[in-house]
Amino acid sequence: MSEPESTTVQGTFTILFTDLEGSTDLRVRVGDVAANEIIRLHDDLVRSRLEIAGAVDIKSLGDGFMALFTSANQAIATAASIQRAIEEHNNANPDQQLSVRMGLNAGDVAQSAGDAHGTAVHAASRVADKAQGGQILVSQIVQDLAGTMGDTRVVDRGLFWLKGFQERWRLFEVLWRDKAAERERATRETRAASAAAFDSTASRSTQGPVVGRSRELEVITQQLSATPHAGLRAVVIEGEAGIGKTRLLESAAELASEMEPPFWVLEVTADEELRGPFLLFRSLLTSPRTAAVAREAMALEQLDRAHEAVSGRSPRLEGLSPQEQMLRTFDEVATAFLSL
Repeated sequence: MSEPESTTVQGTFTILFTDLEGSTDLRVRVGDVAANEIIRLHDDLVRSRLEIAGAVDIKSLGDGFMALFTSANQAIATAASIQRAIEEHNNANPDQQLSVRMGLNAGDVAQSAGDAHGTAVHAASRVADKAQGGQILVSQIVQDLAGTMGDTRVVDRGLFWLKGFQERWRLFEVLWRDKAAERERATRETRAASAAAFDSTASRSTQGPVVGRSRELEVITQQLSATPHAGLRAVVIEGEAGIGKTRLLESAAELASEMEPPFWVLEVTADEELRGPFLLFRSLLTSPRTAAVAREAMALEQLDRAHEAVSGRSPRLEGLSPQEQMLRTFDEVATAFLSL
C-alpha cells in the first residue's frame, strides 16, 4: 500500500522568524560545550514564550524558530516579550549573552508535514535577515493589521530589497523597550557616537572657551532648538583662516550632543579628490564617522545603497533615464539620512 498523503491545511497567519545572531562565532569563541549550553538556554527561553503565547505552530530551525499566529498583535507582543526576556537574561548573565533578531510578515500559509510553506513565509524569513540583534522588524502588512498597539511604538525604517523579491519592501521596527529605558539608551548611544565624531585624541576640556562669539552661539542654539519642530536648518560658518571657525564648530557639536533629545553629530571634511554630481551627499556618505552612526541607528544597508547610487555603481539605476536616475539617487540618499 502507498504511504498516505500528508494533509495540507491552508490559512492566513502572521509568521514570526527568530534567529540567534552569531551562533557560529559563538562556537569559535567559547567552544562547542559552552556554546551548546548557551544555545540550549536560548531555545528554552524562546520556545517557552512561544508556547505561553499560544502560537499555532512552532518549528525549530536550529539557530532560531518559526512560529505562526492568528493575530498580528499577538505575534508582535510575543516577539517583544521574548526580547525583554533575553534582555533580563543578559543583565543577569553577562558571560552568556544572547542576541536574537526577529522578522514578521503575514499572508496565506500552507501547513503540511509539520512545516509551513508559501510566499508569505519566505518573505518573513527575509525580513528577519534584515534585522540586527535585539531588533524586531515587521512588514507593511503586519503594521497595517496590527493597527494601534497601545504603548507599543513602531517606527518606519524605510525601503529594503528582500532577496528573491523584485520590489522593495517597507519595513517597520517595533520598539519593545519602555519609553524611559529606550530614551536613556538612545541618549547614551547618541552621545557616545557624537563624542567620537571629532578627534578623540583632542581633549576638549583643555581647550579654552569660545571668546567673543556669544551672538554666533546664540544663533546656533536657536536653530538647533527649532529643528525638531520646524524641520531642517542650516548654519554656515565662514571667514578668514585663523579666526576660530573650527573651535566654534566644535562648540556647536557640543551643544548639539548635549540637547534633549541629542543630535547625531557627523564630521565631514572637504575632499578635493571628489568630483562630479552630488558632491555634498558623497562627502557625507564617505565620512569616516557616518558608518558608526548608521550602525547605531541600524541603517547600514540604507547607507550602502545610497553610497552605491551617488557613486553611479547601483545596479538599480541601470536602464533608467538620466532624470529617473537622479530621482532614484535622491530617493536612496533621503532614505539613508532619514534612517539615521
